[in-house]
Amino acid sequence: MQLDNLTVEDLDGWHEDGWCNRLLRGRVKATIAAKSFYADIWIKGEPGNDRMTAASLSVETSTPEIVDMAREISTRIEVAYAIEPGVDLAFRVYCENLLTQTGGDARQLSFVLIGLGVR
Repeated sequence: MQLDNLTVEDLDGWHEDGWCNRLLRGRVKATIAAKSFYADIWIKGEPGNDRMTAASLSVETSTPEIVDMAREISTRIEVAYAIEPGVDLAFRVYCENLLTQTGGDARQLSFVLIGLGVR
């Protein structure tokens, strides 16, 4: 996972291979003053399942930013939010996608987290 101008304090719903459950939540600290927080995510295309899906990002108590996502294309979700360096920031990413073909993997996987950042 790529991190831009922040450090991760806690992540729930993220696996070390980058895959995430439908709900990912965590806490980060910005290393710079910033005006927005973003998450870059990707969903796998599956045979027989090529329709678009939706994902959302919310920061603290802000209104969630909701986007439509195509499969096999990295998507950035960005929320305008004033951020001070060194202050904990709670966030949530939700993606309605649920993989149907996980092979022998018993995890409930939804998307891949490519990166998080502030700017």
